[in-house]
Amino acid sequence: YAESFKAAGFNTGQATLPPTFDEYGFGPEYGTNYELGIKGDLFDGSARYTISLFQNKVSDLQLAAATPSTDNNLLDFQNAGAQRVRGSEFTFDWAATDQLTFNLSGAILDGVMLEYTGATCTEAEFANPQASGCDTSVANGAIDRSGTQAPNTPDWKFVLSADYVMPISNGYEVSFNAKGYISDGYITDTNGFSQVLKYNQHEDLGINVGFGPQEGTWKLTAFGRNLLEAAPSYNAEFDLSPEAILAPVVYRSSYTSYGLSFRYNYE
Repeated sequence: YAESFKAAGFNTGQATLPPTFDEYGFGPEYGTNYELGIKGDLFDGSARYTISLFQNKVSDLQLAAATPSTDNNLLDFQNAGAQRVRGSEFTFDWAATDQLTFNLSGAILDGVMLEYTGATCTEAEFANPQASGCDTSVANGAIDRSGTQAPNTPDWKFVLSADYVMPISNGYEVSFNAKGYISDGYITDTNGFSQVLKYNQHEDLGINVGFGPQEGTWKLTAFGRNLLEAAPSYNAEFDLSPEAILAPVVYRSSYTSYGLSFRYNYE
């Protein structure tokens, strides 16, 4: 069991000053976490596992909110009522041989905004109050996001990796690593909780092939990253903007990349 605390603060940026003094500040947030787990060995110690159940709840969660109607889409901090993330995580490591090991890990999650009344509307929500439910009578608009999915919390995700090391002549070795995952969809927008640009169910894969001395003095590695190019998707059914002003964003980390890396360990 653990408790956490984050101090309160003030929105003091010159361009984002609120109209009244009472609106300058945002309150502290408080977190509580429960976790119950077990770990052990299998197959005469060649395999290890961990399993845990947890629940994390944050009250008065501090979030940056867009203010489209008066502040030109700048961000101010405000307090959401409560966010809860609970679920289960596991890892399983298995040394199949002296040279070959596998790792399987995963998580089952349930992340939700338990209470977030009075959230600031996004620009699209403010422009389409009938469709979005945004209360435009309030400065910058107000909307109830209670019950929405918490950002960056897919319902499930599983990761599988394999490592193989093959000794060769003269004290050198070749290593191979492959790591792939599959994940349920989730939103990433912590400002407006938009589903227009989000990760739908996706997969990705990375591969590394290395060469170097067995004692690990140096290593040359050829790599391929993000081979399946997992990236956020544009979901038109959630776009309330009549001009469809939002466009798919592909981050640098989503592109496939290839290269060589060299590492030297000084004694």
